[in-house]
Amino acid sequence: MALLQKRQKEIITVYMTVLLVDDNSLELENLTSFIQEWNTQRTDTAKSENPLRLCICSSAKETLTVLKTLKNEVYPNAAILDIVMPETKGTELAIELRKKNFTGPIVFLTSSNEFACESYEVHAFSYLLKPINKKKLFSVLSSIEDHLQQKKERKIDEASILLSSKSWKEKVLFSHLMWVEVKSHYLYFHIKNEEGQKVLKMGGSLSATGEVLLQDERFASCHSSFIVNMDYVQTVANNEAIIHTGEKLPISRRHSEFKSLYVDYVLKKARR
Repeated sequence: MALLQKRQKEIITVYMTVLLVDDNSLELENLTSFIQEWNTQRTDTAKSENPLRLCICSSAKETLTVLKTLKNEVYPNAAILDIVMPETKGTELAIELRKKNFTGPIVFLTSSNEFACESYEVHAFSYLLKPINKKKLFSVLSSIEDHLQQKKERKIDEASILLSSKSWKEKVLFSHLMWVEVKSHYLYFHIKNEEGQKVLKMGGSLSATGEVLLQDERFASCHSSFIVNMDYVQTVANNEAIIHTGEKLPISRRHSEFKSLYVDYVLKKARR
């Protein structure tokens, strides 16, 4: 029996949703314009996999009200906050955000460094001095983008499948699973991890296992009896997928699209 443990790659697109808070409407407008200009300079892959979305507010009170209405999929994962605002300072808003389990990067806008000590409590990601220098803002935004991408990749690395038989049960990370094949009504999971290589044998159907694995972009069917992790494919030649460890998996005529899937996957990884 194979059970899905985590489906981290079922949805590849993850929005880069930036919360902007500044009580000065002109400065907020300029900041928004700069960020949109930065977005036009991103690669097509970055804009496709991590589209930019802005959540714009003019006060801490408005921010907390708006955030209550947002669902998880549109909740900000980064914030740029003006420090000096009436009623509630940006540093105080940041503390409230952290209390509400906001874990994203927080960047402060300030005209001086006098609030630096207050920022330690919320682990500020960066500072930008007013008036905003566009080049420095672009650098910070790119750093935020890299941070969010690394965070997403760490989650992807945690994706796993739970395998079990009558006498054993084991969680296998997708990143450790090279390929799975079916022979005589048994599934053979070929695994490579820090301890070396091994094969786990269990009863089950490849179609049921495929419902789990094929949701992840790393996996593809090269044959009706094989599902392979393309991260372990060294090359494709003569209707075979050649694994880094030397094994050769057949590519059937019915699964000839595997070749183009593999090329697309390799190119996509290279563009990241």
